[in-house]
Amino acid sequence: MRQRGLVTHEASPDDGRGSVIVLTEHLVKAESE
Repeated sequence: MRQRGLVTHEASPDDGRGSVIVLTEHLVKAESE
């Protein structure tokens, strides 16, 4: 499983809101798997 949320957070530090969404999505997918 990839940690896409963490990568996106580091790649887009200016997009704080988007990072939170991706991080949340990452956690949801982690529970699904």
